[in-house]
Amino acid sequence: MEAGKTRGGEKAHFASSRLEEARRALNKAEEVFRDFLEKNRNYLTSSDPYVRLQGTRFETEIKLRQQLLMTIALNHEQALLEEKNDLPLLNVIDPPNLPVEKSRPARSIIVLATFAVTFFALFLYKKREWIIARIAVEDNVGQNLK
Repeated sequence: MEAGKTRGGEKAHFASSRLEEARRALNKAEEVFRDFLEKNRNYLTSSDPYVRLQGTRFETEIKLRQQLLMTIALNHEQALLEEKNDLPLLNVIDPPNLPVEKSRPARSIIVLATFAVTFFALFLYKKREWIIARIAVEDNVGQNLK
């Protein structure tokens, strides 16, 4: 039953592990941004362009990680649904019902009959001249009697 299923379970397992990786990456990005904010509370109004640029980079990184996490979470849910709908490719409706006795002749009888027919055909082929001569003699005798 397991061998006949599609890959829904594998997709769900992969999506689950990828979802955990994305959550860890988002948490790390949020930590880095939090550390930056503790040092630079008003980075948007700062006169230093490097601080403003770094702050906006951290913000965009967090937004990117959030979108990535949302996409992976949706794919994870889709994979879980596929796993639940995972049907075997081959359904056995009824177990096989094997007959008690064979319905055809045994193989040994078929082999013996084939051997006998082949032997008879080879015999006739070797004696074909004698048979043709015998038939011709019988035809001549039959014509003489009429």
